[in-house]
Amino acid sequence: MNNYKIILKKLDNEQLKNDVLETTGLFINTLCGDVVSAGQLVNKILETSLNFRDKILMRNFFNYIFAIDKSLDQGVKLLVKLFPNDEKGKKNAEKIVLILDRIDNEEKLKYIANATRSCVYQDVTIEEFFRIIKIIDDSYFYDLVFLSNNITKKSLFKGNITIHALANLGLMMQCGIDCNESIETQNYAFTKLGMLVDKYALSYDNEERQQFYLKEQPEITFKTENIIETASDEDIDDLFEDTK
Repeated sequence: MNNYKIILKKLDNEQLKNDVLETTGLFINTLCGDVVSAGQLVNKILETSLNFRDKILMRNFFNYIFAIDKSLDQGVKLLVKLFPNDEKGKKNAEKIVLILDRIDNEEKLKYIANATRSCVYQDVTIEEFFRIIKIIDDSYFYDLVFLSNNITKKSLFKGNITIHALANLGLMMQCGIDCNESIETQNYAFTKLGMLVDKYALSYDNEERQQFYLKEQPEITFKTENIIETASDEDIDDLFEDTK
């Protein structure tokens, strides 16, 4: 069952149910390249009185598209490369809508848009794309800032709350065991996954950072299919299981 239908079960008002179903369908269709649905969403903003949560979702949705391209039509046309107008495309688009509904930080919204552009332009695979946005969704914003500010440094980092949070997401890993340190203050370093998230989302528009990855880290392979078996559709769905 689609996630938005689960949400509808909790709503008693029939008109409200229909409105939510219609609006969610417009979001998904827009991501799948339907310019008409994009226009209908614009009309909803101009012609109707939205509640607070709907305003936030509408704002996040259009900020997401405009972060991909300043032209609404062009942004929608680019998205259809990622979300084709078929069952699988609509299912993937629905996952994006669910994340946009939860996003509480404009910078994280930009990161997700950057990851989308990376996938549209085939810099990352669809598997890597969903892995990146899942990490962004699950991360505390300032932990991502720490990662971006420090990932080019070659030094190790003593464990602390931020380090442990990043390690739990696979963005850092413990480097050996220092018997003179407590378990929480061991040394950590950034992982290839951390670099993947920074290169294709956090610092995607940072030319200096992109040059760093080009010149200083040429040996790093960012394609995860060269490291582990490619994830199936079911594996990608499992990443979002806790949102259902």
